[in-house]
Amino acid sequence: MSSIFDKNGMMIFPNPLHKTIRESKQVLIVKECYCPNGHNLINRKAMSGNFPGILLKIRQKKDDGLVALSPVYGDKSKISLNIELIDKEILEVYCPECEVKLPIFSKCECGADLVSMFLTKDSSFKEVAAICTRVNCFNSQLKSSEDIISKIMNV
Repeated sequence: MSSIFDKNGMMIFPNPLHKTIRESKQVLIVKECYCPNGHNLINRKAMSGNFPGILLKIRQKKDDGLVALSPVYGDKSKISLNIELIDKEILEVYCPECEVKLPIFSKCECGADLVSMFLTKDSSFKEVAAICTRVNCFNSQLKSSEDIISKIMNV
């Protein structure tokens, strides 16, 4: 009989892509991403399958909460904590540690902003993971050394 809690007492959420990830030969996992002040946004409190996820503080209208994102590129799963997300609403996104607002990378096709999570501590826009700030717009990009990686795997 399996438990719904891990050894640290954290609830385990099933990852619908877990089987796909194990069978895929090309999977991109974000293992480090940083706010502009150098705090790592990858957090074991935001586990997605066997991988520590990306934990972000968000503001929607006047409500604050946390969102845990999968670190698997192409996996669109997210879990909101302490806040009920409103479909199509535009969020403000912050570092959960220092509460600095994540900088804008570019405009999204939906009209909202793509915000930057830096893949290196030096906060270089040459190495960025960008996500849309609109609830349920799943547009995201990875930029690595001047090349935008639009699709790594079919998920």
